[in-house]
Amino acid sequence: MSKRTRKSVVISARLYEDDPNEATALSVHQKWNKNGYSTNEIITRSLLALDEQPMPDKPDRLASRLQDIIRELQGIISRVGQGGIVAAAPPSEAAPGVTIDQSLIDSLKGRANPGRRIEAE
Repeated sequence: MSKRTRKSVVISARLYEDDPNEATALSVHQKWNKNGYSTNEIITRSLLALDEQPMPDKPDRLASRLQDIIRELQGIISRVGQGGIVAAAPPSEAAPGVTIDQSLIDSLKGRANPGRRIEAE
């Protein structure tokens, strides 16, 4: 009788403490681990619990960020079309988490077409 070797798959994750969801996940892992559960048991139980729930639509973070950038660019194009000087929007006007490099703004100043509109979805 030959011994069967168990096949396994390695799953690796890095949790960042500055991300609120990942910090909470890390805290949950530490709590369960402190109570005697291995990382393998914690992941297995978590994935099985997730499998019992309907899968929610995953928000498309990239699309959301692109829409923020489009809105910012529309403001820049509008200012260029009005003949105004284009400067980076003050932090209070800028979309949260979106920064636009000054070189992009400078290149847009030379290429702006006042008759053309870009619509955000």
